[in-house]
Amino acid sequence: RDFCWSPSDNVLAYWVAEDKDVPARVTLLEIPNRTETRSKNLFSVADCKIHWQKSGDYLCVKVDRYSKVKKDKNEIKYSGMYYNFEIFHMREKV
Repeated sequence: RDFCWSPSDNVLAYWVAEDKDVPARVTLLEIPNRTETRSKNLFSVADCKIHWQKSGDYLCVKVDRYSKVKKDKNEIKYSGMYYNFEIFHMREKV
């Protein structure tokens, strides 16, 4: 649902929302060879915001999570919201 380019490398960070039993996923993709360098599955996700450190050494993903979800007509309402950060160290050997 959102993506962001690394300020220093040919790396694209993006996230895909949850779909029924499939968790949300944050993925780091090397361009142009399209190699998936890292990925992380996340559960109970309402939204994610992606932020790169200016030299591209770190990626921070702010994850908005929920405890309960209620679907009204065409509207989704989240309750029990809490937030956390997922930090990716880009220069670290995996």
